[in-house]
Amino acid sequence: MNLLLPQYWQCNIAFTKEEFIKSSTKNNIKFTLYRLYIFYVEVDYDDQDNK
Repeated sequence: MNLLLPQYWQCNIAFTKEEFIKSSTKNNIKFTLYRLYIFYVEVDYDDQDNK
């Protein structure tokens, strides 16, 4: 889902206003769950491809 904000602002808000909940790794993909105000945000990161 893409919010109406540009991606830079989405990332900026997500990484400055979030509350870390939990993270896990499966098949070199790191899943991190944050709470952002009344929403939950999942960030997926591929350690192998650095993306």
